Order: sequence, then structure tokens, then C-alpha cells
Amino acid sequence: MKEELSGDFYDKDQIVVKFHGLYQQDDRDIREERSKKKLDRLYSFMIRLRIPGGLINSKQWMEIHQISENNSTGVIKITTRQTIQLHRLIKSKIKPTIQFFNLSKLDSIATYGDMTRNVICSSYVGKYFYEEIYGYPSKISKMLLPKTRAYYEIWLDEEKIL
Repeated sequence: MKEELSGDFYDKDQIVVKFHGLYQQDDRDIREERSKKKLDRLYSFMIRLRIPGGLINSKQWMEIHQISENNSTGVIKITTRQTIQLHRLIKSKIKPTIQFFNLSKLDSIATYGDMTRNVICSSYVGKYFYEEIYGYPSKISKMLLPKTRAYYEIWLDEEKIL
């Protein structure tokens, strides 16, 4: 990872953070202005959550709202893939954000690029099939998770398994 002041990651680290649901962005609206002043681009990150079937409870929704207010712009984007994205997350707020999501039983594992991103489900399954149908996205999502523990080691301070 580059120094904290640069706000971005080395190119080789870009691949790793994508596996962890992070996407590096820069503010295009001020890119030219910063370039004229010989300043680096203003980098921030987008984080996408893994929410199988798009199902979260009211407590999780309030916790997502809280973390978006504290660590990003306060804007929560709901995607067509039944998940949530937070934008303009600065580098120093990535780890606390992921740790907070973990406490809320949420994560961003494998939600970017050539990964699964999210397992979706019909938004209406009727009251008789609800539990049965909504169990499948979670089961499928767990089966598709990467086998590595790197996400937990990097962001949640889990001990490395040798």
C-alpha cells in the first residue's frame, strides 16, 4: 500500500482490494484543476456489500446509514444487483468501515470485478415460500466465497494461518 497521504494504492494492490469489494476512484470533476496545480489526483474508494438475496434487517440498515454518515458522503446507493454501495470513502476509513460492517454481520468479500458480486433473488416470493426461497441465495453465496482468509487477515486483524 502507498503512504496514507497519497490516498491510493499501488497498481499491484488494486487487484487485491477488488477481491475485497473496493474500487479506487478519483474525482473527475477536479482532476484537471489538480493537475494544473501539480497535485496528485484526489482518490477515494467505493465499497460494495455482499448481501445475498438483497435481504437486510432494519438494524443493519441503520448501521449502514451510520457508517455512511461517519466514513463516507452519507449517500447510500442501492444497486440493481440487490446490494449497497458507499462512495467517496477515504483510504484511512476503509479498515474501520469494514470492521464496523463485520460487527453488523455484513461484508464486502468478492463483490467486484470478475467475482460473484452478489447472489440475487426474486423480490417477491409470497408468504408461503419466503424462508425456503431466501435461504438459497445465502447458501449459494457461501459456496462461491474465496477460500483464502486474506480479507479477514488484512481488514479484521485475524491471525494468519500458515
